[in-house]
Amino acid sequence: MAICATYYRTSIRRVRRNFRDDMNREMAKGKLETDHESLEWINSFMVKFWPIYAPVLCDTVIASVDQVLSTATPPFLDSLRMRFFTLGSKPPRMDHVKTYPKAEDDTVLMDWKFSFTPNDTMDLTARQLKNKVNPKVILEVRIGKGMISKGLDVIVEDFAFSGMMRVKVKLQIPFPHIEKVDICFLGRPEIDYVCKPLGGETFGFDINFIPGLESFIQEQIHGNLQPMMYDPNVFPIEIAKMLAGNSVDQAIGVLAVTIHSAQGLKNPDKLSGTPDPYAVVSLNGRDALGKTKTVKENANPRFGETLYVILTSLKDSLTLQMYDENEYRKDKELGTATFPLDRLEEITEHENEQLEVMANGKARGIVQADVRFFPVLEGLKLEDGTEEPAPESNTGIARFTVEQAKDLDGTKSMFGALNPYAVLLLNGKEIHVSRKLKRTNNPIWDNGSKEFLITDRKAARLGLVIKDDRDLATDPILGTYQIKVDDMIQLMEKGQEWYHLAGAKTGRAKMMLQWKPVAMKGVTGGSGGYITPIGVMRLHFQNARDLRNLETVGKSDPYVRVLLSGVEKGRTVTFQNNLNPDWDE
Repeated sequence: MAICATYYRTSIRRVRRNFRDDMNREMAKGKLETDHESLEWINSFMVKFWPIYAPVLCDTVIASVDQVLSTATPPFLDSLRMRFFTLGSKPPRMDHVKTYPKAEDDTVLMDWKFSFTPNDTMDLTARQLKNKVNPKVILEVRIGKGMISKGLDVIVEDFAFSGMMRVKVKLQIPFPHIEKVDICFLGRPEIDYVCKPLGGETFGFDINFIPGLESFIQEQIHGNLQPMMYDPNVFPIEIAKMLAGNSVDQAIGVLAVTIHSAQGLKNPDKLSGTPDPYAVVSLNGRDALGKTKTVKENANPRFGETLYVILTSLKDSLTLQMYDENEYRKDKELGTATFPLDRLEEITEHENEQLEVMANGKARGIVQADVRFFPVLEGLKLEDGTEEPAPESNTGIARFTVEQAKDLDGTKSMFGALNPYAVLLLNGKEIHVSRKLKRTNNPIWDNGSKEFLITDRKAARLGLVIKDDRDLATDPILGTYQIKVDDMIQLMEKGQEWYHLAGAKTGRAKMMLQWKPVAMKGVTGGSGGYITPIGVMRLHFQNARDLRNLETVGKSDPYVRVLLSGVEKGRTVTFQNNLNPDWDE
């Protein structure tokens, strides 16, 4: 009897506890869907943490913005720099947050109401009011050149803003377990500020008092932010890619485009006569990545050239633009041929492609080309989850980066402040020039990186030249550095990043090199080295007769390839639907 009574009491207590927990959980879920949660705990933390963190944040902003302003200075100004920046003594405030528990299982969705109103002093104590600092930004605009210049202060102060922001966190199973974070504003945030472009602290006049100007500036601000992060547009932060250290434009391989010939090229202007054609290689018709030689007065040119393109994605299209070279006027485009790169996902080599040249919806000829893709070599993944090192290769893709320089020799400038820029070299040839910064001896370049193909790593040498930009005179050299690719790869493995510049009293540069091996068939020399020939063999293909027909419908399209140790060295043009071709090549 006692055992039964004990069993009954224990069971009832567990049932009541589980029922109470389930009810509290369901009520909390319902409250999440309809109500907002207070965030006073984080606001209380920010009041104590803000005086510690704000000065560090402001110094970081000044250093970063100064570099951006140095590259964005208009030609009519001598320099732009942020002379002073503070966010004030009152921290931002999180008013409330709303959570959506019915979102997808791998998604966390929240709406955050925030505000930054440093001029609202109702919630400040007497001590906080006494030590209160308002937010202020002072931008120095220097007009003139060199010694004949004058700095003017543009002041923005007492700025405040508030709004509602939606935060969407996408989860994933692998580390770091967060794939990306999407943020956007739900409606226009409220923005207020005082701007004094002239007069400085004493005689400064707030331009918002000018009728119509405040609304115009507000519309300009919202017009720029709307396509970036106003709902339904979102601003994505790729957390997984950032922590993995993988660049968004990371190279995945090399594309070899062999342009053999073109046939039947037609000039859109009938009065222009026979074209002087050449081909330009690009991706989606953007910047030119390579160019063939020009064949004079020939509508059926034979190029026989191979151009190499570094690819970061197979979602683009290869574009071959045919041009007619003109000596005294702008070159005229004859037409464009395209090749979708997604075809390389299954078959990496496409030979004897007949690409139609189109202009204004009309056919303007045919380009014959081979398209081959050589992916970056990667190590095999073992059963325990580890990955073997990538196979060694003398050919590959190098990413050479100069990130910043410090303590450059300011004595080479009359004013002590330099306008430095970096020039990257490969085997003594210029391959990239960074942005030209203004008035800094410790430059940080955001575009000091270049990716390129090296076909002989053992012989390749990298170089860096830092110069001082002069408007009229020759740019003096502030320092140089040269190193073999193999030596720099070994130093990178040891963790070395800073290198002392040669030919200068002071100065050092932070450089990095990433190497990705690529196995490329048919590449024996090029940008990295040169193999001395021992002789020349000349082959003359006249014709062929009574070739066997391999086509079910129509006749074969014959051509001849010349190979050395399995590597193609040349080929003839293709004769369409002909078993008795006359090449005479």
